[in-house]
Amino acid sequence: LHERNLVGALGRLETGQKLLEPFPDNRRAVFLRFRCHLGLAKDYWLLARFDNADAHLKRAETLVASGKLYRAALGQADIKNAWAALALERAYLDVEDDVPAPKILKSLAAAEKNLDDALKRHDDVSSDDKAGRVPDKFTASVDFNRAQLHDLRGRALAAAGQNDESAQQFRAGKQRCDDALKDFQGTLQMADDHDLILEVRNRRAWLNLRLKDAQSARDEARAALTLFEAKHGKNHIDRGRYLHTLIEAENGLGNTARAAEYAAEHRRLTDKGLGTMLAGLSASDQVQFFRR
Repeated sequence: LHERNLVGALGRLETGQKLLEPFPDNRRAVFLRFRCHLGLAKDYWLLARFDNADAHLKRAETLVASGKLYRAALGQADIKNAWAALALERAYLDVEDDVPAPKILKSLAAAEKNLDDALKRHDDVSSDDKAGRVPDKFTASVDFNRAQLHDLRGRALAAAGQNDESAQQFRAGKQRCDDALKDFQGTLQMADDHDLILEVRNRRAWLNLRLKDAQSARDEARAALTLFEAKHGKNHIDRGRYLHTLIEAENGLGNTARAAEYAAEHRRLTDKGLGTMLAGLSASDQVQFFRR
């Protein structure tokens, strides 16, 4: 599930599903099948194969409805969070494809409702009656999805010319990033170079860019990139995510030569790293991948 080569991960998850089929009533096997479906859905939506992702989430829902999944309420919360994440991935493409803002906003409203439902189902099982919600990895992930939701809503509103409203959304997104980092680093004691933390920091850098604070965006992205490189090296394909942020930040600061250096390095990573991934995709899937 944690392997960065999505095509390889998809193959292993599909194999795992087949191995688990002979054990339809085993509690552990049902749980693993459920997690496999969520993992497959995520890998498919990262490749912009949304129909496949949709199908696996529906299969995960069927497992929950069967009554065989341990702590079914938490499973329902996972699914609601996953439906929201799928909608966010669709919305990223919609924003880039200039889909009309009302359509994007409607989709984001549905995603927000799923996030609200996810937290409610999670709280019904996990909250302390006296202390209320107990922060954990799930609540932090919901905060991060909310941060992305605010980012996308802000971009849609900006495209519609509603600049004041969009700025409010970007600020709300930054606050959600702060909340997620507080849980990841404080409550959960994750290391500073944990991939989830670096992902949140990169999103916060983008939100700073949207708020016209290129200096803060550059500082955040540089710090995250330094930690990422120390952990994964300089030839890892996902290093490009941080380089992308730095291209925009340096360009926003007027440092076009430095932005061009980051862009050249980004292209080098792409040339080096995408061959293996793309070799496992059909021609139509490759088109979707490059659109994303």
